[in-house]
Amino acid sequence: SEVVLSDYRRQVRDPLDLLTSREREVLQMLAEGKTNKEIATALQLSVYTVDAHRGRIMEKLNVHSIGELVRFAVRHGLVE
Repeated sequence: SEVVLSDYRRQVRDPLDLLTSREREVLQMLAEGKTNKEIATALQLSVYTVDAHRGRIMEKLNVHSIGELVRFAVRHGLVE
């Protein structure tokens, strides 16, 4: 599955297109500095689900830290 995702990443012009609308919401909230618990409460999800979204976002965008996620979000206009 990693090979398929890697091939798909190369074909997508805007990396945000890799994310679902829910993953974009979670990414934006993470970039705003919200904790997994705060995001879970706001979106009526479990903390486990938020953590799973965060992991998938990081995998899809090929980033390895929250800092990299924040930089990505700023560069792509999700936060100021």
